[in-house]
Amino acid sequence: MFLEFNNVTIILMYLAIILLSRFLMTRLTKLLQLPDVSGYILAGILIGPYGLSLLNMEIIYHMDFLGDIALAFIAFDVGKFLNYDIFKKSGEKTIIVTLFESLLTGFMITIFMYYLFGLDLSFALLLGAIGTATAICSMFNISPLLASMVYGASYMNITRDIELFNQINEFTPPIFSLFFILSGMKLDIGVLASLGLTGVAYFIIRIIGKYIGAYLGSYVVNMDKDIRKYLGLDLIPQAGVAIGLAFLGQRMLPLI
Repeated sequence: MFLEFNNVTIILMYLAIILLSRFLMTRLTKLLQLPDVSGYILAGILIGPYGLSLLNMEIIYHMDFLGDIALAFIAFDVGKFLNYDIFKKSGEKTIIVTLFESLLTGFMITIFMYYLFGLDLSFALLLGAIGTATAICSMFNISPLLASMVYGASYMNITRDIELFNQINEFTPPIFSLFFILSGMKLDIGVLASLGLTGVAYFIIRIIGKYIGAYLGSYVVNMDKDIRKYLGLDLIPQAGVAIGLAFLGQRMLPLI
């Protein structure tokens, strides 16, 4: 049917289908009190090759540039939290806690995936990095996530102006939703189902690593007892940066 239309028309029709699926699935996830990101990924699965197969995946793979744009905005927005005044006030404690919770999580995931499940060391390390969920550029072999984050932090500390970040947040939601929907479309359900015990173990190990690491880090710097108890739980949700790392890892894996 789409052969009757030119490429621009086809892409616009694809975008219409993607945005309609986004609207429908987010209505469902809101009823279930789930994050919007869950609705985006489910929408991608629904219209993708493992669902209704409504779109030509060959064209979808030519829309990867949306992922780069979304990651740049995600990382730039994260950069606003790297405020010098905040770090000056509590930077040492923040760095110590971050090192504990991220390094312990990454270490635990890598060790368990490599020794217990026999995964290739490079892939186990990649899973460990994604599990920590911490952080164009490609010309110098520098992470675009890191570069955008540094740019956001530099802008914030030099100008002290939050208005640009507020303006960006006004128009980036559709870009983010497209990125997550496209990620859902590319999700191989067959491979996901085959993960079985490995996937469950990754999920559990990551939670344990985050909680213990955050607790130990908070204990070392003598933070409040409530922070020790609940900080690790706050770090469990995983979406934007983690999916970004997985997106970059997808490109790197053939080279490993």
